[in-house]
Amino acid sequence: MKLILINKLKYFLCLIFDLGLTINIIAQTTGTFMQVNEIEAGFSYKIFQREFDKEFVDGSTRARWDIPAIYGKYKINEWLSVNLEGAVYFTLVNLIPGRNYINYHMGGGYEALFYKFNGINLHSVAQFDYNVNYDRSEYKYHKKQQFLILGLKIEKIFEIEDLKMGVHIGSAYVYNKITDESPNCIVSSESKYNFGATFGFNMLAGENIQIAGQVVYAYYFQPQLAIGYIF
Repeated sequence: MKLILINKLKYFLCLIFDLGLTINIIAQTTGTFMQVNEIEAGFSYKIFQREFDKEFVDGSTRARWDIPAIYGKYKINEWLSVNLEGAVYFTLVNLIPGRNYINYHMGGGYEALFYKFNGINLHSVAQFDYNVNYDRSEYKYHKKQQFLILGLKIEKIFEIEDLKMGVHIGSAYVYNKITDESPNCIVSSESKYNFGATFGFNMLAGENIQIAGQVVYAYYFQPQLAIGYIF
């Protein structure tokens, strides 16, 4: 029985390799083409849209928000890289009249490579983000968003002439929590439908510019994009 299962697993992996695809559970756009001791710095933009277990002020259980950020990644060794990101920005259009938000964002994570073969990389990945919408108006209606994603990643690397690329597809566990704070009360809501899928790409343009994008699916499609320079 064990031999049959192993043979089936080998057949499944070979099928994936022949198609040039990947299975992926990914926290964020990754530093696929970084070398040991290199640093990548750049800009990322993430769109979140989730269903929650409690209603918000407008009666809806759905929330959508965007997070622009500056990020940095460092590849410690061949098997491990870490990242940090942050931002301070203003909300130009407030959906709730009278609000005046300034937003603070911070996050971090890691990516660990624990197997590679013939252009196929298998990673474990984790990312945590924390976002605060601080209301400077008289209402003091603050908002907080927490984001956690965990998983594994199998990625196929290939070259098209002088262009290096990686592609991925797979599944993810995605968790969000939103907290609404006012002078009178605090209400927290947790995301539903936390198991989903991801797919995306990484591309090295020239020697140093990395472009990466992915879509996280957890009941809604949530695109993410990053462009960075590798030092």
